[in-house]
Amino acid sequence: EDDGVMHLKNNSFVKPAEPETMRWIALLQFSILTAGTAVSVGAHTIVVEEFRKYYHLTIVEVDFLNTIFLGSYLLIGAFVMRIFTRWGLKGGMYTASTLFLSGSALKVLSVFYPQHFFLVMIGQFLTAFAINFAMAGPSLLSATWFPATERTFATTIASQADNIGIAFSFLFPSLVITPKAQGEKEFLIVFGGIFLLACVDSFLTFVVIPAKPKVPLAVQSAETDPTMDREAATKEAVHPSFLGMFRSVSHSRPYQLASVAAALAIAVYWTYSAIYAQILLPYGISEAQSGTLGAVKILLSVIPATLIAKHIDRTRNYKGPLIIANFVAALSYVAVTYVLDEYKNPWMAVLLAHLPMGIAQSVIMPVSLEYMVEITFPVDPSVSA
Repeated sequence: EDDGVMHLKNNSFVKPAEPETMRWIALLQFSILTAGTAVSVGAHTIVVEEFRKYYHLTIVEVDFLNTIFLGSYLLIGAFVMRIFTRWGLKGGMYTASTLFLSGSALKVLSVFYPQHFFLVMIGQFLTAFAINFAMAGPSLLSATWFPATERTFATTIASQADNIGIAFSFLFPSLVITPKAQGEKEFLIVFGGIFLLACVDSFLTFVVIPAKPKVPLAVQSAETDPTMDREAATKEAVHPSFLGMFRSVSHSRPYQLASVAAALAIAVYWTYSAIYAQILLPYGISEAQSGTLGAVKILLSVIPATLIAKHIDRTRNYKGPLIIANFVAALSYVAVTYVLDEYKNPWMAVLLAHLPMGIAQSVIMPVSLEYMVEITFPVDPSVSA
């Protein structure tokens, strides 16, 4: 831990290495990738009717785009872990940025050829594959670029980018594409804006950010620990084989229990987020209102979740906040169900019931990722995540 104090090593004082400023650029790039892919895979969920009419689809075909997104984790989860463990964070970002840029370009092209819906389908596949790297990478990003005192905070910011992306996928399309304006121009604004984000992400990934810090964090730790030297620290940074790490994780009882709990909480939330506009519509809540609700819920959760992350960085207590967040999330789903059943005009009541859900889910994902890393150390963070 870099406490800013001079440490005695080999009878001489050594000043701890300062964390690099580039870590914030790396966090920015990762956040753009995460937010951009989240907007792209969910852009259709709020403007379902307009999307269906423009591309001449059935509602089942539109919902299949959600299946592509959620099902992609089963298809390439092992591939993502392999990329990260073999080529590190940079290799994963090269792959993810290329997928995001390609998928976004295909979606822009589909606007001019709406009769060729396969362009959207392939674009959704590629973007869904890219978001897998964004979901598995926050802990690896923080372990690569950030000191121990900033890691939960960095993981939370990287994970919050997904929530912010989801918020914009609720709000942005519903503001541009409306029942009165749902032509080529409007769809081009939405998909073109996402493509610009992909271009910025690719520029930062391929041009600006180096493969790794000038001084690896393991070596920085050696500078502040008089019992370690650089050679030992470098050896510690070498990971065991991919299969060895996978076996280690899969046979860990604490990891099995924690990962099932996290997976259930996250899966329920994402499934609900993908179709909640369709759930609320019969109760008199319009698509535009659903978009506003989703955006407000997520944006108001950013600051509380970030403050909780800073607290966890100080206390290193993961389990307590996770238990509380899961109970709050569960009660929020019950509250939403109750107000829909009891109120004739439930808009404001539904909004209030969603707010604690947003805060809870914004805590569950990043804290779960960091908790997995802690209980499976020294397994590569991308494998446990």
